Amino acid sequence: MAISPVMDGEHRHLSRTGDSKQSASDELLNNFMTLLVTQVKNQDPINPMDNNQLMSQLAQFQTSAGVEKLNGAVSKIGTTINTMKQMNMTDWVSRTVLVAGPSVISTHPGGNQVFSFALNSDVEEAMVTLTDNQGNRFQGKVKDAKKGVNHFQAEEITDFTPYSPFQQSAGIFSLNYSAVNAEGNAPTITPLKRATVESVSLSDATSAVLNLGLNGTATLDDIYLIQ
Repeated sequence: MAISPVMDGEHRHLSRTGDSKQSASDELLNNFMTLLVTQVKNQDPINPMDNNQLMSQLAQFQTSAGVEKLNGAVSKIGTTINTMKQMNMTDWVSRTVLVAGPSVISTHPGGNQVFSFALNSDVEEAMVTLTDNQGNRFQGKVKDAKKGVNHFQAEEITDFTPYSPFQQSAGIFSLNYSAVNAEGNAPTITPLKRATVESVSLSDATSAVLNLGLNGTATLDDIYLIQ
């Protein structure tokens, strides 16, 4: 098919409005071909356009068009991945997750006696400070805490000072942590709390929010562990 430049007003109008879904690469092709035909038409017959120059321009166009199509494909893949991630998060409803928050244990019958925290390095022992509802403080230790999420039972706390609060009547205790690793540095310790995912809000195309009831909300980045 012969290629001719778009010169008159009617054809210019059709080239702009004939296809509202025209992609950027198609528009680039039209502009390139118009420019190329104009160059050929107006070249000096005595000194015609060099074929190497023509091929160079064509290669530049192919590169530009290819990058535009690649960017479009990558964008579609990213959107698909985000959509799948959001839909997968709906499977978390009724699941228990660990998020940053105050650790609490209870020695009442049937009460929670498991506590968790996250470390950014291994430690031989971590100090655990328990505070009861009256503000009394008790300090003990847990052994061999590893980098990442750690779980301990209340009975695993040893070496209490001034004495073990578990010898007293049942109560509820908030926990704080500190530690020193083998290099003598204080690692980052993040107290964790358990929460139940009650629902998932798909807020936009790139994120989802987990509704945790009385524990507020969380995003995927806030979750340390799914149980």
